[in-house]
Amino acid sequence: MVSDSTKVVSALDTVGENVTTGFKPYTLAENYIVTDTGFFDFDIGDGTYAVVKQQGRLIDTIDKYYGFQPLSKGAYAYYAIEGSGQSKTEAKNSKSILADISHFMIITGNKKIDVTRNAPYFGWFANPSILKNSVYYWEVKEQKDSYKIFAAKFDPKTRLTNSFYLFNSFIDSDDGGYFAMPYLRGDTICFEHNDGKITKFSPDFKSYN
Repeated sequence: MVSDSTKVVSALDTVGENVTTGFKPYTLAENYIVTDTGFFDFDIGDGTYAVVKQQGRLIDTIDKYYGFQPLSKGAYAYYAIEGSGQSKTEAKNSKSILADISHFMIITGNKKIDVTRNAPYFGWFANPSILKNSVYYWEVKEQKDSYKIFAAKFDPKTRLTNSFYLFNSFIDSDDGGYFAMPYLRGDTICFEHNDGKITKFSPDFKSYN
């Protein structure tokens, strides 16, 4: 089970309790309930959010596209959304907001881990996957004229990160999915490069290549 010294603190409800919608709440996982959804705009795109509560207490507003990914028993991972007001392009729609996809979070019980702050170089291009009770992501280190790209594994139990250098790259895109999400093939963890090459790792993060 994931543990953390940071207790859940009710986050800002970006929609607001006074919005009347006709929305029917539904169970997201265990006793986590989605009480509302809507649209958000940010600097380079848009998305859909979901307001998640537990026993009436606001947990977070999350990126609905990434969802609420099971990590281990009672533990889930998600991207938190920070609202900053009503969307100017949707002035007539009170459920459309300006927001940022801010932090990648893990929650278990009444505690959270902010992976973005704990895992080195966990940035816009991380594109994380939850595999074998750990977070696998692309670690991107900016240099003077390029980026150094690493495969990385964050262990929520120890909060330690292991990384393996892959290549240097010129990233010419704002797409957060520029690098494909790591995936499993049998028991092998795969990081697929943009040129089709695949770097493969054992469950204990030893390279097969």
